[in-house]
Amino acid sequence: MATNNREFAYDVVPIMRGDRSAKAVRITCAKCEAKHDFPVTGRPPPPEVVARWAVREGWQSNAWRRSACVCPACIRGKTKHTLSREPILNPEKVIPMPETKPAPVPRELTQQERLKIRAILDRQFDDGAGCYLDGYSDQKIGEEVGVPWALVTKIREAAYGPIRVDPEVAALRADLTMLRRAADELSDKVAAMELRLAVLTKKRAA
Repeated sequence: MATNNREFAYDVVPIMRGDRSAKAVRITCAKCEAKHDFPVTGRPPPPEVVARWAVREGWQSNAWRRSACVCPACIRGKTKHTLSREPILNPEKVIPMPETKPAPVPRELTQQERLKIRAILDRQFDDGAGCYLDGYSDQKIGEEVGVPWALVTKIREAAYGPIRVDPEVAALRADLTMLRRAADELSDKVAAMELRLAVLTKKRAA
């Protein structure tokens, strides 16, 4: 599934909710092909929202890169399995998701990487309130710098303190921020199209 030449990191699939058919967005582990379904109603949410849902379930995820989606089991080097929140039309064997933890730290950061992370934390983390600003997270910083997000967590907790805001509240605020931005971008596009239409109409009438 793609738009503007960018590939979504999830698929829209049919599922069963009780005795009724419904649909869900499905993420797939790039390493072992384990799957996790998020039931949805109406139109599928923006890819960034799905990626944030996946992170809450212990996955490593990226809105636009399927290769960056890694399930909790593979993060810990365990055997592959299939995760599903709802039964699907063609059910596969379901194994309960293990307890989620940050990804293991595979290496030490370089001095340049540390400086980049600290600079972003200075701008985007309110240590007084104990929360990120502008929809940022350990994972987002890890993606920007190109390092495992567990390393970002380590630096943030040591230098700026723990996250003290309810994670669900913070995630909802971040989702609302992204949706507002998407709405603003759509509004700008509508305004531009209306202006173009007015210009073309005026030319045709001349």
